[in-house]
Amino acid sequence: HKTLFEDIRAETTIMANLKKKQYYSTLLEKNKGNVKAIYDVVNRELDRKQETPIPATQDIGQLTKDFNEYFNEKIIKIRKGLPAIGNSCVNETVPIFTDGYL
Repeated sequence: HKTLFEDIRAETTIMANLKKKQYYSTLLEKNKGNVKAIYDVVNRELDRKQETPIPATQDIGQLTKDFNEYFNEKIIKIRKGLPAIGNSCVNETVPIFTDGYL
């Protein structure tokens, strides 16, 4: 009886895996060209939870200031790593954004 059980279990596992393969192949084929839908399927099946990309806040003004400060610091770091060009420096060619002025 043990051998019969193992044979049936192996056959059932093969059938289940084939059914999964067919299901996902159909799902991916149906969403061919829709990258977002494909990533949604992959992330759902891998049980990935996406965190909120923007911090929750009640003060949108403070949030924009924080983003501005963060990216200004990044720009300053990048500029410091760039070589001087001719008589001027890249650091002087592009202004840093301040207080929401673009």
